[in-house]
Amino acid sequence: MKDDLNLAIAVVVESTFQIALFVTPFLVILGWIMARPMALCFDIFVITVFFLDVVVVNCLTRDRRTNCLEGALLIGAYFLITIAFSFHPDIVNTPKL
Repeated sequence: MKDDLNLAIAVVVESTFQIALFVTPFLVILGWIMARPMALCFDIFVITVFFLDVVVVNCLTRDRRTNCLEGALLIGAYFLITIAFSFHPDIVNTPKL
């Protein structure tokens, strides 16, 4: 049972790295090809939320053990992030290429 949790954590972390290192740059290049530029300019709110999310996940998965309370904490954190993004004003300032 212990190895299953380690495998699950490894899969989640590796898929996150795959998205960050391959899919995002690929979509930017695809956007340039389709004449729909996608800028990777994030405002301070988005950067702060993502940083805090990484800190929370790191703190909860550091000991390689989990329980229902930690799972509820993650669900609550993602729910708060969803609420924060729904009330955050959408600022559109894409650079001209």
